[in-house]
Amino acid sequence: MKRIAILGAALAVLLTACAPASSSTPPSSTSSSAPASSQEEVVPFTDMAGREIQLAEDVDVVKSVYCTDPVGSLTVYTLAPDKLLGWNYSFNDQEAPYILPEYVDLPVYGMGDSVNLEAIIADAPDLCIQMGSLNEASIEKADKLQEQLGIPVVMVSSALEDSPEAYEFLGKLLAEEEQAARLADYARAALDRAVDHPENGPTVYYGNGVGSLETAPVGSVSAEVFELLGADNVAKLEIESGSRVQVSAEQILGWNPAYIFVNGEPKQDLTASQAAQELMDDPLYANVEAVQKGQVYGVPKAPFAWVDRPMGPNRLIGLDWVGSILYPDQYSDGLESYVKEFYSLFYHMELTDEQLTQLMDG
Repeated sequence: MKRIAILGAALAVLLTACAPASSSTPPSSTSSSAPASSQEEVVPFTDMAGREIQLAEDVDVVKSVYCTDPVGSLTVYTLAPDKLLGWNYSFNDQEAPYILPEYVDLPVYGMGDSVNLEAIIADAPDLCIQMGSLNEASIEKADKLQEQLGIPVVMVSSALEDSPEAYEFLGKLLAEEEQAARLADYARAALDRAVDHPENGPTVYYGNGVGSLETAPVGSVSAEVFELLGADNVAKLEIESGSRVQVSAEQILGWNPAYIFVNGEPKQDLTASQAAQELMDDPLYANVEAVQKGQVYGVPKAPFAWVDRPMGPNRLIGLDWVGSILYPDQYSDGLESYVKEFYSLFYHMELTDEQLTQLMDG
């Protein structure tokens, strides 16, 4: 409830206080050293973490945005690709065909400890977007980065259930309200379809990496798709750090899941479909219910995986895909229509039948 209140307050302040694109009174930068006259000429707003933000005085409309990680970069790309300063990593041969040609080769600034702050400062974006959790540690990180870059750092929730509010917030911030409304509407519809599930969902296991022995336990951000769909995640384990934990084949045998979803390992050229086939062919798992019933699925991942990696809006189509597998009767409209609509709205491309088939094959 506290997070919902914060998000609602942030959006309300943004909608009423943030200057629109045609305003002659632009927001200004958050610097305590700014003269009083400048402070009187700006309209501050709050981000989704409740932090007060002011854009530079000379910014009428945000034209260039740097994002700290792939979640933010992907989100801005879906909303306003022309305003994305660059990416956090270079695309591989499987990802690149699903990114519009004019954006696939944007500058790469890195992420985490390898980010190139000097290059970002030199390219002078209007603001930075940090998408993720809205906790104290993330707030400290955003404040520190704001000092380093000398531009506002805006915090936006990356929680899957917050997707509609996040798009509406960013739509107002970037003066892209119409596209934001379309994306928010799709997100709400996908979330509504997801929560309309039976009380006792089927048991599922979600595997990553070589051998599919890295999983996202209950409560992990990497397992949000399954939890929103009411699936019974068999990996009820503690998470010490990160979002995944290593498990053993013996644990999977003991859990005996009815459904298994695997992601493969892109860094080692192990596709999701290959990982699924390896698990199906392994005699060790022959008695697992999911294997016996042929309910082992490779997660589609072009240009971004449908369950996580990154934990961004790519997971919205994951809700429909996983939901159509777990509850086929509730997705009578057909998954293909959802996939084509998603790729058109979010990735700005019309899928061919061949591309659709390739995606669904994992």
